Amino acid sequence: MYFLRTLQKVNAYLIFLYFIGDKFGNTRGPQTKEEWLSAIEVMKAYLGVNKKHRLSKYILDVFIHVEDIEKECKNTVYLHQLDQDKTFLQGVYSTLLA
Repeated sequence: MYFLRTLQKVNAYLIFLYFIGDKFGNTRGPQTKEEWLSAIEVMKAYLGVNKKHRLSKYILDVFIHVEDIEKECKNTVYLHQLDQDKTFLQGVYSTLLA
């Protein structure tokens, strides 16, 4: 942040993305924003970017609920689901190169 904003005069932000509600397989991530807060506090203290730091106003915390992503991606087909269909993948690749 210092290098970009102060030395290079770039309008940069540091954005931390936190996923909540993740229940994939045996992994269970934090289910609420509140469950993240103590870990975030420790991380920011370690990085030296507490609320009083002069660049802290350019550091953003964004919380994304996994269910919201799932709703948006219902009709999305992921490439790992198509590994068996080489013809399809070759067609996609050809289209991208055209």
